[in-house]
Amino acid sequence: MTSTTSSTTWLNHPILRPSKSEREKSSSLAPPKSPSNNSRLKTGLKTILLIVHGQKIKAKKGRRELQIVRDEAKKYSIECLIEKETSCEGDCINIVRDYVSGGTPTKPDAIFVLGGDGTLREAVQGYVEGRKIKPLMENEKHVPIMALPCGTGNNFARDLKCFSIQDCFRLACEKGEARDMDAVEIESLDEDKKKKKTTMSINVVTWGLIRDAAETAEKLRFLGPIRYDLAGFYQILKNKSNVASLTVETPSSQMKGSCTNEEFLMLCAQNTRCCGRGFHFTPLAKLDDGLIDVVVAKKCGLMKTVALFDDLKAPKNGAHVEKDDVFYIQCKSLKIDTGDREGLVGVDGEVTLKTPVKLNCLRGAFCTFV
Repeated sequence: MTSTTSSTTWLNHPILRPSKSEREKSSSLAPPKSPSNNSRLKTGLKTILLIVHGQKIKAKKGRRELQIVRDEAKKYSIECLIEKETSCEGDCINIVRDYVSGGTPTKPDAIFVLGGDGTLREAVQGYVEGRKIKPLMENEKHVPIMALPCGTGNNFARDLKCFSIQDCFRLACEKGEARDMDAVEIESLDEDKKKKKTTMSINVVTWGLIRDAAETAEKLRFLGPIRYDLAGFYQILKNKSNVASLTVETPSSQMKGSCTNEEFLMLCAQNTRCCGRGFHFTPLAKLDDGLIDVVVAKKCGLMKTVALFDDLKAPKNGAHVEKDDVFYIQCKSLKIDTGDREGLVGVDGEVTLKTPVKLNCLRGAFCTFV
């Protein structure tokens, strides 16, 4: 049974019910004076490591975007643009880890990622792994990682109001302010369920209907943006049962709660405010507050489920969090366990892991220009 102490809490964590006005006013970053960020100026970029998604630049649009990056680098007098093209999944992780851990003689002033949230996720994972090999020295700062919004989702860049490559270069080369960002570390088991493995997320971890819909949407990519709506409706009609045991914890506030074998519609655990096609699943999420924003929806009827997804879109932009069947909380860690049942979670729309999984927020895991 769910450990709920009152109608204002769920799993011993306060339920967030932001109004439309509060959702619209919410910022993706903590206040500048908050100790949850570490803002500073980074000026005089001379060397940039550019990670290029190999499949993307095979298309005409991708080649055009790469040329825009080159033109912007020339415009801002970047002396050295080191272009590294990925050839397969995980390649970006290896490239960034090699540069960060000292495997190459060149030390870039910044790392730019030409791709979407999935490529940025790999860059951050490579950075975190590299820092475990070669930790930051005293007074040494993170090398900023900048997401160039050239993918399908671009939700991380959207939260920073970066809608073009030019926006990113203006932030990095003109404003030059870098701030520490959070990432979510996901612990799971390999295919044989014998060895532990770690996966990073910078956008969203999904389970239930929303994960299944994302998988279906990927197969319908040829239909364009409408594929998200079609995939969601298809999964709603399937009416799949999703049963799990959840544990959430926030040690700093001495809060911990759990539920056992309960049926849900879906779960979203996010670092960003949006996921998918800009859907406002967690409208109060901040990129640098040290917390994971979690939205859980209880299983409900067909019409209620359809209405819930309509609430995600404009002009309502996240009105689902006002519904009684939806619980919106913030926590430091989250565990999802489906027991003997097959349970799959999606990571940033590209990686699929089997349950059980444990999510931990890594505060200040990397930094980016803001």
